[in-house]
Amino acid sequence: MQLVKKVKIYPTEAQKNTLWSLSNLCRLVYNFALAERKDAYADTGKGVSYKKQQNNLPALKKHYPHYTAVYSKVLQMALRTLDANYQSFFALRRNKYEKGLHTSLHNTGNVSRFVGFLAYKAERLGKTLIEIDERNTTKTCCACGKRHDMPLWKREMICDCGNSLDRDRNSAVNIMARFLSQNALWTSYQHFADNMRKTGLSIDRCSYEAPSERVV
Repeated sequence: MQLVKKVKIYPTEAQKNTLWSLSNLCRLVYNFALAERKDAYADTGKGVSYKKQQNNLPALKKHYPHYTAVYSKVLQMALRTLDANYQSFFALRRNKYEKGLHTSLHNTGNVSRFVGFLAYKAERLGKTLIEIDERNTTKTCCACGKRHDMPLWKREMICDCGNSLDRDRNSAVNIMARFLSQNALWTSYQHFADNMRKTGLSIDRCSYEAPSERVV
């Protein structure tokens, strides 16, 4: 058995001021490093590693000499804490999306049964139920048609063509365009494309297909 002995330290006023100063410098390093990570992700879509930020510490001390008062290992610990918090944050987000995906897959059977029920009711009423294949509507840019890698955690479609749109809205536009291109007249599709263009979003009119029945 190991006994723990608590020791209370009573620093002098000068020591208190020094500790507060060192603590503030560590806080600033943490915040600077956090801002660097956020800016890098916003500009390039990629993060900044702990190793890179650690390697930048000598340059930081050279540019801001007052940081030389803090031991390198103390500043490294601030960066390690940030890195650990970052990893935990993204792990938590990934967990939530994976749980959402599991729930979605679990409900797939229910959705299929619901579609079957609608088809049955539509047939009895003499109506037509049109099924639109939504595969890759989230991954495909609704403006130019380029296919992207869109993991669940990525919530915005950002394309080289300049299109920047929430992934669900991007998917909704693709589904509507797919429906109109396959089941409507050219004028209806053209009208939809023109309306989208008025909002600042252009849709390739060349993607129009001859109407074809996809009935269930």
